[in-house]
Amino acid sequence: MITKKYLGSFVVFHRYTSRELRKIIHIELENRSTLFTRWLSNIIATLFIVGSFCFTIASFFALFISQEFVLKSVPLIYFIGSIFFTLASYLQYLQVINADVTNMEHTSLKRRKWIWFAYRKNNLGFLSSSIQLIGTVLFNINTYDGMLTYTSYIREEFLISIPNMIGSICFLLASFFAWLEVYYDKKMRTFVSVLWWIIWLNILGSVFFQISALYGFSFSAHDSEAQRIAIYFTMFGGFAFFLASYLLIPEAKKAQ
Repeated sequence: MITKKYLGSFVVFHRYTSRELRKIIHIELENRSTLFTRWLSNIIATLFIVGSFCFTIASFFALFISQEFVLKSVPLIYFIGSIFFTLASYLQYLQVINADVTNMEHTSLKRRKWIWFAYRKNNLGFLSSSIQLIGTVLFNINTYDGMLTYTSYIREEFLISIPNMIGSICFLLASFFAWLEVYYDKKMRTFVSVLWWIIWLNILGSVFFQISALYGFSFSAHDSEAQRIAIYFTMFGGFAFFLASYLLIPEAKKAQ
């Protein structure tokens, strides 16, 4: 998007990308408080770091720790991680709808109310963040029900395997839209830019989660080898998300 501002007799053109805008804009609210988006970006990064660490460490415990009391805590750790994912995803969604590149008012420091829910058409950042938010909610359902003991195979499929599968698909779609959002950004250099690593680590993590979901969905719950492979890919995905989440912090600092 290109906008123009008048400075005396000169016209100054500004080019924005959706991701860049929500990382750098400072929004002055009607209550005269100011939200510094970098602070919000750091909070989002921290929540994603904790969530991905929970998925990684829970998978590690399930694979390599044999103590019964540790294994009993694994489903709870997964659930806690999914809650942090959801909180971070919602804040990321808030960033997008309150710094919308398709809205001229959002490219200025004009005072306005903070928006909690909105639909932003023609905004790839909105598609990415909203689909990811749906995926994290499905992971909440999946991991919560994973803490419970079921006697019905059908209940296990509909409350554990299916939400896991659909949630993983949502993560793949969110990663794809995040990639599309920055595809034409000439400042993003392959293997060099922090943003490039964030995008592709998220894609890698989403692919690993999807493979894990496929193993969990396609094979019987009594197939221990398939379950072990699924946990391995969950651990790999969680670690990829952990690295990508950490890189959100230097990205936010660089944007200021």
